[in-house]
Amino acid sequence: MREKEERDQIGNLVTPFVKALIDVEKSCLLSMSKAARESLNLQVALNSVVRAQALEQQPSSLVSQEYANVLWLHNERKLAVQFLKDMVVLKPKEIQKLSVESKLKNAVLLARLVIGIFTQATATLTYRVGRMGFRSMFGEAH
Repeated sequence: MREKEERDQIGNLVTPFVKALIDVEKSCLLSMSKAARESLNLQVALNSVVRAQALEQQPSSLVSQEYANVLWLHNERKLAVQFLKDMVVLKPKEIQKLSVESKLKNAVLLARLVIGIFTQATATLTYRVGRMGFRSMFGEAH
């Protein structure tokens, strides 16, 4: 239905009806991605969120966060953290220009970013300590 409506549009001018159809489709894709993530069907989750991204001209917070969630489950934690970092507004002058709703979304993103960085650092440290312990117990392999 959306594709038929888009064929009839003039240029890149999007009618309110087409915009509503895109929003519904995007919402369904995000729900499918979340359900696939929760059932550990990671390929379906990735495909769904990538299709949702393709529907957007400007990346939205919801789609971007879902993409970061999928990356995280794909053990692409460094990329997920970087992706969230790129979304967060850190400059005070830019933060002042944000609406209250955008400031709240930014705070949530910042909290997720801090948790992601902490988790990533903890995993790296655990890995390094584990390797050092193994080496000290059994010596270097020759």
